[in-house]
Amino acid sequence: MQVTPLKKKVLVAENVREKTTESGTSAETEIFNEIRTYLERVGHADDEVQMTGSSVGAIKRNKTGDIVLTVNGDATKKIAVEIKFDQSLALGEIEGTDSLGRPRDTAISQMIESMANRDAKLAIIVFDENRSSEGLKNSVNGISWVPGVGFVVIIDDVRMDYSNLFIAMDLARSMLLSTLRIVDQDIFESLLGRLTNDL
Repeated sequence: MQVTPLKKKVLVAENVREKTTESGTSAETEIFNEIRTYLERVGHADDEVQMTGSSVGAIKRNKTGDIVLTVNGDATKKIAVEIKFDQSLALGEIEGTDSLGRPRDTAISQMIESMANRDAKLAIIVFDENRSSEGLKNSVNGISWVPGVGFVVIIDDVRMDYSNLFIAMDLARSMLLSTLRIVDQDIFESLLGRLTNDL
């Protein structure tokens, strides 16, 4: 059977899409296992972690929010984790509520969507050092707090360095348990910078 140039293009596109999907699924599983192992290691035995990326959430036909962490098993204290190993995604802006209405997704719009879809109080979006844009890396600098939404973190998947994710999880847990309140945004950002530098 002869393969026309058009069919060849379609086959190549399908192969690329399959590889991208496999890579995303693999990353979700890997990070899910790392989160579970970390929570066990630090003694948060009552926390529940679920992989949710393949199931529809509260929004019709929407699967945003790859992992859900339920703090101490309390359904009112959920953290949605979205994994985005995507070089094209920008950080975005929080002003107003039009982040979801933008024609192009941003990190912040994905976080807001994850929270709504998984009925979560906070969100964490995870990028990989080797698969994210220079602009995003410069904006985030390892870990960044988005007021009222959650944390943007950059991990190093190649070196298996998930420390920024674990810091964000600990801080998010503390916020939901009311043991940490942010009084001054600038001071908090400065402390985050010191934490990542110390690591």
